[in-house]
Amino acid sequence: MEQVTELIDALITWPLVMVVFILCFKKQLSPLVEQLPLLIVERLRGLRKFKYKDFELEFSELEQTRQDLREQSSFEPGVIAEDPNLSSLIETSPTLAVLEAWKSIEFAARKKVEQLIPPEETFSGPLDRPINYLEHKGALIPSTASALRDLRALRNQVVQIKDVTVSREDAIQYAELAIAIRRKIDAITDLPEVKLTALTLLVLHLNSLIDSGKFNDITVDEVYRWAEDRNILASLVERTKGKFSSGDYDEDGPYANFSSFYDDQMESLANVTDGSEFGVENSGLCFLLAWTNELIQQGAGWYPR
Repeated sequence: MEQVTELIDALITWPLVMVVFILCFKKQLSPLVEQLPLLIVERLRGLRKFKYKDFELEFSELEQTRQDLREQSSFEPGVIAEDPNLSSLIETSPTLAVLEAWKSIEFAARKKVEQLIPPEETFSGPLDRPINYLEHKGALIPSTASALRDLRALRNQVVQIKDVTVSREDAIQYAELAIAIRRKIDAITDLPEVKLTALTLLVLHLNSLIDSGKFNDITVDEVYRWAEDRNILASLVERTKGKFSSGDYDEDGPYANFSSFYDDQMESLANVTDGSEFGVENSGLCFLLAWTNELIQQGAGWYPR
């Protein structure tokens, strides 16, 4: 009862303290309260600066997104001409152009999901959330998924904040990125057999084993034998005496189909590659890590070739 009394006392006291504090410092707090929405918006991702009343968005964070897409040879400045509707809107209403550009991404994603969705899909509302569905399935490579999150955040800001002024230059930048992403979505030919996270999790496991320094005696030839025998993960568990846990890849794990998929891919790589291609000659674990990285780069199984 004593503890309950103390709890009730605390629940009553603190709200009263806050009320008294606000009443005592109402004048001093008033300017802060008026500026609070602006302070929040200033911190929103993707904004470089803001201007009260004539609210102006600057899409500074998109520069890195542009760079990422450019490195993949999927970003081409000046592609706006291929979309007359967007071109026209940019000249008449840059703000509406941003909204229309995002809609065009959603339309492309929905169209792609309609083409690829399996008959027995457990994902809730894939056509209502086509972008989320493609990302959930691992059909979007990380840079594309990141770019989509950036564009979605900016689009939401344009919708939620009244009297937003989007500059013509920002609208062009946004539309160009939207077209590049649409091309990425249009290029998807099938849904991945396995999520990218299954591969990146394995990279973390291998990195930890290498860092321990306890398994430097695993050779490249040994890894080749594992690949030929199609039992890489099981061999890794046995060889490291349980230091590597394959629980995530077991039948009851989140990546139950990964082991056979991984063996298929590694067997294929074993037939066409050797350690010298990756600069690895001694460490079997380093070689296995290089192979896994090669699989990610090729996009086999999780991103269309």
